[in-house]
Amino acid sequence: FYHKTLDVELMGLADDAATIVVTYESLYETYEKAHKYGEAALYAQRAAEQMKKQSNPDRTALKKHLTQAAKLFHQANKYAEAIEAYTEKLTFQLATTDQNDPS
Repeated sequence: FYHKTLDVELMGLADDAATIVVTYESLYETYEKAHKYGEAALYAQRAAEQMKKQSNPDRTALKKHLTQAAKLFHQANKYAEAIEAYTEKLTFQLATTDQNDPS
Protein backbone atom coordinates (compact mmCIF):
# COMPACT_ATOMS: atom_id res chain seq x y z
CA PHE A 1 0.00 0.00 0.00
CA TYR A 2 2.67 2.55 1.00
CA HIS A 3 4.78 1.71 -2.05
CA LYS A 4 1.85 2.35 -4.37
CA THR A 5 1.10 5.61 -2.56
CA LEU A 6 4.73 6.64 -2.88
CA ASP A 7 4.73 5.89 -6.62
CA VAL A 8 1.66 8.08 -7.12
CA GLU A 9 3.11 10.89 -5.00
CA LEU A 10 6.47 10.85 -6.77
CA MET A 11 4.79 11.00 -10.17
CA GLY A 12 2.14 13.58 -9.35
CA LEU A 13 3.36 15.89 -6.61
CA ALA A 14 5.93 18.65 -6.51
CA ASP A 15 9.45 17.47 -5.75
CA ASP A 16 9.39 19.12 -2.31
CA ALA A 17 5.92 17.91 -1.25
CA ALA A 18 5.67 17.29 2.48
CA THR A 19 3.28 14.36 2.07
CA ILE A 20 6.09 12.35 0.46
CA VAL A 21 7.99 12.60 3.75
CA VAL A 22 5.00 11.17 5.60
CA THR A 23 4.89 8.19 3.24
CA TYR A 24 8.63 7.55 3.63
CA GLU A 25 8.14 7.73 7.39
CA SER A 26 5.29 5.22 7.25
CA LEU A 27 7.48 2.91 5.19
CA TYR A 28 10.45 3.03 7.54
CA GLU A 29 8.24 2.52 10.58
CA THR A 30 6.59 -0.50 8.92
CA TYR A 31 9.93 -2.05 7.96
CA GLU A 32 11.29 -1.40 11.45
CA LYS A 33 8.35 -3.21 13.03
CA ALA A 34 9.03 -6.13 10.68
CA HIS A 35 12.69 -6.12 11.83
CA LYS A 36 13.87 -5.27 8.31
CA TYR A 37 16.28 -2.65 9.54
CA GLY A 38 18.28 -2.19 6.35
CA GLU A 39 15.19 -1.35 4.32
CA ALA A 40 13.85 0.81 7.16
CA ALA A 41 17.11 2.77 7.28
CA LEU A 42 16.96 3.52 3.56
CA TYR A 43 13.45 4.92 3.87
CA ALA A 44 14.40 6.99 6.94
CA GLN A 45 17.29 8.38 4.92
CA ARG A 46 14.94 9.15 2.02
CA ALA A 47 12.56 10.94 4.41
CA ALA A 48 15.43 13.16 5.51
CA GLU A 49 16.53 13.79 1.92
CA GLN A 50 12.96 14.65 0.96
CA MET A 51 12.72 17.13 3.84
CA LYS A 52 15.92 18.84 2.69
CA LYS A 53 14.17 19.70 -0.58
CA GLN A 54 11.68 21.89 1.30
CA SER A 55 12.38 25.60 1.52
CA ASN A 56 11.94 25.69 5.30
CA PRO A 57 12.00 22.13 6.70
CA ASP A 58 11.02 21.34 10.28
CA ARG A 59 14.48 21.02 11.86
CA THR A 60 13.25 18.79 14.69
CA ALA A 61 11.62 16.35 12.27
CA LEU A 62 14.68 16.37 10.02
CA LYS A 63 16.94 15.53 12.98
CA LYS A 64 14.52 12.75 13.92
CA HIS A 65 14.73 11.18 10.45
CA LEU A 66 18.53 11.46 10.39
CA THR A 67 18.76 9.88 13.86
CA GLN A 68 16.38 7.10 12.87
CA ALA A 69 18.39 6.34 9.74
CA ALA A 70 21.58 6.06 11.79
CA LYS A 71 19.93 3.90 14.44
CA LEU A 72 18.39 1.60 11.86
CA PHE A 73 21.64 1.21 9.93
CA HIS A 74 23.28 0.27 13.22
CA GLN A 75 20.57 -2.31 13.93
CA ALA A 76 21.12 -3.72 10.44
CA ASN A 77 24.85 -4.10 11.24
CA LYS A 78 25.68 -1.58 8.52
CA TYR A 79 28.15 0.30 10.66
CA ALA A 80 29.79 2.45 7.99
CA GLU A 81 26.37 3.74 6.90
CA ALA A 82 25.40 4.27 10.56
CA ILE A 83 28.51 6.36 11.20
CA GLU A 84 27.85 8.37 8.05
CA ALA A 85 24.24 8.99 9.09
CA TYR A 86 25.21 9.96 12.66
CA THR A 87 27.85 12.32 11.26
CA GLU A 88 25.30 13.93 8.96
CA LYS A 89 22.88 14.37 11.86
CA LEU A 90 25.54 15.93 14.10
CA THR A 91 26.76 18.21 11.31
CA PHE A 92 23.20 19.38 10.68
CA GLN A 93 22.59 19.86 14.39
CA LEU A 94 25.76 21.92 14.84
CA ALA A 95 24.96 24.03 11.79
CA THR A 96 21.44 24.81 12.97
CA THR A 97 21.99 25.26 16.71
CA ASP A 98 22.18 28.75 18.13
CA GLN A 99 25.63 29.03 19.68
CA ASN A 100 24.14 31.16 22.49
CA ASP A 101 21.60 28.48 23.40
CA PRO A 102 22.72 26.88 26.68
CA SER A 103 20.84 23.58 26.03
